[in-house]
Amino acid sequence: GQAKLLASAQTHLCLVLLQTGQVPEAQTLLESALPVLKDAPDSNSCYVLSAQAKLLEAQQQSAMSTWQAAVDRAEELGFLFDAHCYRLELARVEKNPDLARASQTWFQEQGLLHGVKLAERYFPNQQTRTSLEAPTTQLQVLGVMQIVLRGVTSPVKGQKRKELLAVLLEARISGRSEVRTLELLDALYPNIPEEEAQASLRQTIFKARAAHSAGIIATTAGGYALGSTSSDAEEFLATKNTVLWRGTYLDGLGVLEEIQDMLIETCQNQSRNLLENNPKEVARVMRILLAMNPYDLTSLQLACTALRLDNHHRTLQRLYLDTRAKLLEVGEVLPEKWQDFLI
Repeated sequence: GQAKLLASAQTHLCLVLLQTGQVPEAQTLLESALPVLKDAPDSNSCYVLSAQAKLLEAQQQSAMSTWQAAVDRAEELGFLFDAHCYRLELARVEKNPDLARASQTWFQEQGLLHGVKLAERYFPNQQTRTSLEAPTTQLQVLGVMQIVLRGVTSPVKGQKRKELLAVLLEARISGRSEVRTLELLDALYPNIPEEEAQASLRQTIFKARAAHSAGIIATTAGGYALGSTSSDAEEFLATKNTVLWRGTYLDGLGVLEEIQDMLIETCQNQSRNLLENNPKEVARVMRILLAMNPYDLTSLQLACTALRLDNHHRTLQRLYLDTRAKLLEVGEVLPEKWQDFLI
């Protein structure tokens, strides 16, 4: 539910804060997330254990038992990708190259660049050759879906390709390490025979990798996951930088309503903080949210307040009356004047 999604986001932010040395703030977030996720029947329980291990390391405490617990939990739940990632962390802490070698080999066999490079970074003396590239990519979904690869931006073409990336991204945001193949078939090809759907899925994955990078979609033990790419949605949840919003989230392709709700709520909360100092930005981003949901009174109120503070009364009047008319169509009656609405 919402509590689990919030705890997952808190865990993600905890790790971001640890990277910037903000240990007390990270500990506060983890203390809130740990009780919610530690017994979760999915990869969230592994993820929160990994965050706890990182926190212990930052506090210069032994983290070996916690990393081992993360490995054991991931193996118990069948998340082999996660288990090998955590085993590499355990090998790093133990300074045990033999332990790392087995996971490095597994990553190579699966064609998973992330794990191969991680092992090479931790144990540079046992580097192995790989033909895979290590592109710096970002999947942008807060607006028209596009990929930024080595500084070059290109749109994501093909409806199924977009749907595939949307499903994989939302799974990762919700704390899942993979999306099972059957789940992807149901989401992308619900009305065609399984054999035909399997072939179509493989073709879609091939086209996405060929168009953007081999590592953008990772093959996991049970299905697929978003690979070596970041996303502006995850960056926004971590930084709350509203500038990242270029347009409507995923162009309506999102499948998990709770992810969209979390993004919108975070955007609205941050916009309240920006109202006095940057009303122009608040007005801009709230109009994006109104394009996603014209019946959202919170976004309307923030947009109108920002336009009033920025002295754009004619634009305010037009926006308010247009939105009021849409709400009247569904039986929602607002005051005739925006001045009364903002009281």
